[in-house]
Amino acid sequence: MVLQRLFAIIISLAKSSLALRGHQENLSQEGYHGNFLSFVELVARYDYNLRQVLDMTKGSTRYLSATIQNEMIENLGTKLETHLLDQIRASPFFAIIMDTIQDISKVDHLSIVHQTLGSTVKIHWRIGHYSKKTKSD
Repeated sequence: MVLQRLFAIIISLAKSSLALRGHQENLSQEGYHGNFLSFVELVARYDYNLRQVLDMTKGSTRYLSATIQNEMIENLGTKLETHLLDQIRASPFFAIIMDTIQDISKVDHLSIVHQTLGSTVKIHWRIGHYSKKTKSD
């Protein structure tokens, strides 16, 4: 049940295009902890199970570390990719548009837009953005 809540928080932040982490990732210190941990604290005010996780001693498995957050994001990304590929395969017609640009810091940005036509003659648009750091010349 705790993991479901954590995944829901990550999905909510991603839908709003908000970063998960801040500069300070230690809940035992006062101040701003980043969006993910701030949302976890908010939900824990009203959720007994999540409150128990936050009250665990340091060193316990709490599923709140940056590594776990990255694994959860990767799992969600894999699930989303599978879902989008299934939609494309099931569609009688589809279009994919890709474009790249490199910024001043030599980071390549790839934008992907895919459009599918469903059986109900409804057009669906999906936009993705990927960045990859390249070696400096």
